Amino acid sequence: GQAPYAFELIEGNLPNGLTYNWSTGVISGTPTAAGTFRFTVTVRDDQDIVVWYDFALTVQIGVLALDGDAPHATVDVPYDFTYSLSGGILPYSLAVTQGAIPPGLTLVPTTGRLHGIVTAANTGVYTWTVRLTDQRGITISRTDGLIVGV
Repeated sequence: GQAPYAFELIEGNLPNGLTYNWSTGVISGTPTAAGTFRFTVTVRDDQDIVVWYDFALTVQIGVLALDGDAPHATVDVPYDFTYSLSGGILPYSLAVTQGAIPPGLTLVPTTGRLHGIVTAANTGVYTWTVRLTDQRGITISRTDGLIVGV
């Protein structure tokens, strides 16, 4: 057929979090639930010819994962480490739930980046538990630590 095309969802539903652009036929977004979603779309061309497409879209949400071991830090040297965050549904939130990271370092809760500069007054051994939470409230925790030395 010839453009312009008109798209229409005539049966079923898209997964939550996805949208359908009726002028282009593009499905976009990030699904927020797992499952198989069935829907039917029609496409009409400039000569009023209509075709139907049946879709079965399967969404699988990966297991929430928090990986990485913070390397040791050196006094007065810029420190930069990022935990690996994956699975689940964005956005993420990361928090220290037990213990403490060394003073001078900052944990960015949305990315897992741990950075800053530790001073000589804060040498020692630090341990903490960090908890990753996804949009659904699913959590995973791990214990980590590092030594701040000169």
